[in-house]
Amino acid sequence: MIRVKKTTEDIKPSNHRIFPVIDVRSSMFRRGLLKMALLVVLSVGTLMSCENNNSGTARYRITFTINWTTSATGTNPIPSGAHFTTLYGATHKSSYSVWRSGARASAGLESLAETGGTSTLRSEIQSKISSQEAQQIISIAGTGATGSSSVTLTLRKDYPLVSLASMLAPSSDWFTGISAHSLLDSNGDWKATHTVQLRVYDAGTEADTNVFCLGNADLSNKQNIARLTGSSSSQSSTCGSNTTTYVVGFVSPKDVVGTITFTRL
Repeated sequence: MIRVKKTTEDIKPSNHRIFPVIDVRSSMFRRGLLKMALLVVLSVGTLMSCENNNSGTARYRITFTINWTTSATGTNPIPSGAHFTTLYGATHKSSYSVWRSGARASAGLESLAETGGTSTLRSEIQSKISSQEAQQIISIAGTGATGSSSVTLTLRKDYPLVSLASMLAPSSDWFTGISAHSLLDSNGDWKATHTVQLRVYDAGTEADTNVFCLGNADLSNKQNIARLTGSSSSQSSTCGSNTTTYVVGFVSPKDVVGTITFTRL
């Protein structure tokens, strides 16, 4: 009987692979797991952020802040009883304009600018809601010569524009506000928190014979809405039996009477 001696070349390699032994107690292993967990969290956060920006709806807190002071606007003195009426308007599409500089004031905007009343403007907006050109009415409490108020609401991407107006009182037909301010950026995503400066506009519906007075004469030839030019010179104004000399103010760069801040929630 012949015995055959096997060499190392005759021995077939094993099908079993040999893996390195990992010590789960090692600091290197724990650091690796921590890095992986952080990457997962960051990836999920990024996906959620993109989803929120692309969402069809978004919630914002709208804060109305007024600072009508001599140091801020140049108005001297600030008239007795100075205040801003309810900030009123709507979210809407581009096919509807609540108000626009360079255009004639609607009956609703005229009433708001002259008296602070909102009933006529409310009817105008409700008709646009019925025709699906506006989504909802926005109403934010007014404030004194200084102060702030806010409201929280949900907006839809198909109604991305916000228009608001508040009467500067007492005055003939002056108001402040924003017109067709979009809450979507150039990519069509919801904007982050941001602030818009407020300036004063003349509705063009009453004469400005006596500044900071109610009840000036109606203009027979209505004018377009325009940003108030302002004045740094003195002007006498008679309200009833009282005559006061004012510097109207609102001359650039002191022409900002407040702000509206949109806080993304």
